[in-house]
Amino acid sequence: MIRAPDTEAADLLDDWLSGGYCGVEAARLRQLDSGISEEEVRRAVGEDYGHLAQVAIKDKTVEVHLFLNRVSPGDLVASLSKEGDQLYLGEVISAPRFTTDRTTSLRRSVRWLNTEQPVDPFDDETPDGLSGKLGVQLRVVDLTDLVEDLGALLPAVAGAPPPPPLRTLHLPDATQKLSEELFVRFEDLDDWLHLLRDRPQIVFYGPPGTGKTYLARQLALHLTAGRRDRVTLVQFHPSYAYEDFFEGFRPRQGKDGQPGFELVPGPFRRTVENARKDPSSPYVLIIDEINRANLARVFGELYFLLEYRGETVHLQYGTDEGNGFTLPRNVVILGTMNTVDRSVARVDAAMRRRFSFIELHPSAEPTASMLRAWLHSHQLPEAAAELLDELNSRILDRDFRLGPSYLMRLGLYEQPGALARAWRTSILPLLEDQHQDEGDAAERFGLPALLAELGLDESALLREPPVVDETSA
Repeated sequence: MIRAPDTEAADLLDDWLSGGYCGVEAARLRQLDSGISEEEVRRAVGEDYGHLAQVAIKDKTVEVHLFLNRVSPGDLVASLSKEGDQLYLGEVISAPRFTTDRTTSLRRSVRWLNTEQPVDPFDDETPDGLSGKLGVQLRVVDLTDLVEDLGALLPAVAGAPPPPPLRTLHLPDATQKLSEELFVRFEDLDDWLHLLRDRPQIVFYGPPGTGKTYLARQLALHLTAGRRDRVTLVQFHPSYAYEDFFEGFRPRQGKDGQPGFELVPGPFRRTVENARKDPSSPYVLIIDEINRANLARVFGELYFLLEYRGETVHLQYGTDEGNGFTLPRNVVILGTMNTVDRSVARVDAAMRRRFSFIELHPSAEPTASMLRAWLHSHQLPEAAAELLDELNSRILDRDFRLGPSYLMRLGLYEQPGALARAWRTSILPLLEDQHQDEGDAAERFGLPALLAELGLDESALLREPPVVDETSA
């Protein structure tokens, strides 16, 4: 995008459209050639525009560098009307040249393509992120990530091939097959997908063992049609920071063998850049234990974009080159949060506003019926579900109750003693830690005590061996 400066005499954009050109003001600047390095541009601008403030010199450097080196013949160029309600598109058809016109002294010729049918930049069909980019105050703004979608808005030309179709993001519908594979009711799965279409950020929260991470991973694979390369998982922890998540300097050995630092993209930045190249496909970032990090510190200026996807922010390390950074709508964020540490109560209002929160709790759907559905699908007795219900009835604190995942392993029901070992080494230590001030946890939560209350022994939970008809042997 090349923005025409305002002039008192007339709207300069009218001259651009009628004269077939666009450009930037460079009346004081010495003549520079394409291919010149950004550092050389910076030095020339600093000397020739030394009367300007440093921030203005920096902006002018970016403007001239982009116009000389990033714009090429054949590129699509856009320019916005003074009122901001009309966007004109054209094709660059020349190399840069310097002129004596003080208002547009550095120019390129342009074949304007829609002077009679300018695009409304705020129409529903315009690309995601365009409105935010139009708010960037630089004269030259890189719109490369939007070029195909902008090209699809051009008027048809007789005899020319049709423009590429406008790429739209489509999130797949819920399926009965996925519902059965996840042991989640279809209506719950359908509700989650509708939430993601409205706002592509969800946090699953609940006690341990409710399948939060597993559900997030399987939902991510459903969204990406099984493309694991479009799914990234990170786990937050107390020392996790912006530099780990988005981008930061890392020690690297230079070509000369000397130690140095290099700006390295993190998982969020890599996900965003991949999503930009393929805007019609979802890319999913799973954040496990999202509450364990300082979210304001980790997201930094990106926190704003979670709520305002079409807007822009300027990055902490300046890697947006002054063009602003947007968060594509096809980046879906799925978070998980453990409620044992009361973390949900401490989540600030800013995060609550930016995410949809879905509770996964052993006593409420969709989790309450999950174990029974799993047992039924594997032709196992329902006694294990009764056992879990009895256990949770003895845990008074709702956030400490256990989810069904602890008992959703076939190995527990294949051999005598397997469940008792898992209970003694996995479930009971967790409960003892949570109830260490409440007496002997083994008496209340031990497997023998629970089975006795139900009038069962462990064999009632085992898979029944197939009946062999000896008469037909």
